[in-house]
Amino acid sequence: MGKRPTHVTRLQADQVKQIARVRALRAEVDDLRRRISVGSYNDDELKRFWKLAETLDLDLFLSNSELAERAGLGSSYFSTMVRNKRRPRLQNFLLALNVLFDVANERLADVEEATTDVPTKIGQRIKEDRSNLLELARSLSKLALEEIDELDAKRPNDPGMLPSYEKQRELLMVFADGFARIASALVALDVELVEPVKLRRAAKVIAAVGDRVTNWWTENGEEAIDWGVRLPVLISGVAALGWAGAPMTLATSIVAALVGGDKVVKVITKQVSRTKK
Repeated sequence: MGKRPTHVTRLQADQVKQIARVRALRAEVDDLRRRISVGSYNDDELKRFWKLAETLDLDLFLSNSELAERAGLGSSYFSTMVRNKRRPRLQNFLLALNVLFDVANERLADVEEATTDVPTKIGQRIKEDRSNLLELARSLSKLALEEIDELDAKRPNDPGMLPSYEKQRELLMVFADGFARIASALVALDVELVEPVKLRRAAKVIAAVGDRVTNWWTENGEEAIDWGVRLPVLISGVAALGWAGAPMTLATSIVAALVGGDKVVKVITKQVSRTKK
């Protein structure tokens, strides 16, 4: 058997079984990411991760060491995780899941990009303002991480306050992870070379982050208003995603609920102006 390639081998439309396996793996990874983003994980979620790690190299066609190195976790991370039944640090757990999700997307890229249109508005915004979008994505990801640290420092002891804390942390993780993924996709894209595949990928990432924020607000928006949430990254993040062209039908109502309807336009305009300086 020859040496496996160090790049990700993309699946083609006739590889039906492999496509189904990678999609199932991606769905499992995404569910685990969502669950542990609240700031902790339980034994059941850990066992699910161990089970995933047992067949990663077969499903993603990259060795465990290559996957671990892509995540910046050291070449033996996945192999020793399964063999020694280790409990990972939460941050490393998320890093591992993020790289698995990204590699699964790469494996499926040709199959899914052939049937998915690029949101025209997002693609145009990327072409016109890639550098500004990149700077904004990096700044908002950093801001979200800083707000997570501040939130963790004030973690309530009262059990009745924990649901509010966990939901706020979950939302901040959506922004931290989402804007980090947007930045990564934009870094890989050289607009001057007119790379349609990478442009589609970057646009899809932005749209997906917008969908995650919208879904979170649909489920938790009423509670968030009751909590009096005034997280800077929420207002700035929603404004930035809307400016980037993400199809966020709730964008205006989200900001309006937090800062007041008459201030919505000012918030978004201010954010856009900052990125153009």
